[in-house]
Amino acid sequence: MRSVTVPPDEQLTNQLLTLLERLRWVGFAGFMFIVGSDGVPRLVDFNGRIPMSFHQSIAACPALPDRWARVAADRPAGNALAVETGVRYQWLWGDLRRAVKEGRRGRMADLLSCAAYARGATHGIWSVRDPWPVVRSCQHRVRRLLKRLGLGPRRVSANIS
Repeated sequence: MRSVTVPPDEQLTNQLLTLLERLRWVGFAGFMFIVGSDGVPRLVDFNGRIPMSFHQSIAACPALPDRWARVAADRPAGNALAVETGVRYQWLWGDLRRAVKEGRRGRMADLLSCAAYARGATHGIWSVRDPWPVVRSCQHRVRRLLKRLGLGPRRVSANIS
């Protein structure tokens, strides 16, 4: 999965605020849209939790966590925040899985595309500064794959009479 931050649409923002108000929503809310060929944004995901793409939000607006903390503490939120557009996000595992499964332009081309997009994109668990979450995730995924292939560690039971 890939996404990119875009300039806010005032009409869409107002519609989302109306939706949240009608739901009597309190707390974090994340929205994801896909813009069709007709140019109309369509809501495809509404998260009432912090999504994996949270790092994209922080990369696009580093002051965002401070703003959320102020709102949660019932302190003045302050002025509108500047948000950088063009900040890319990639869910690498999902992107790789899609490339292998679908191979739209051929598996190798799609896998190379995943690697090319990864550079410069924000990621949910991948960080050069903190590699351990991705290392643990890789270990977990390799163990699951080996188990599925019947190559995982085997338990030996002994009957002693």
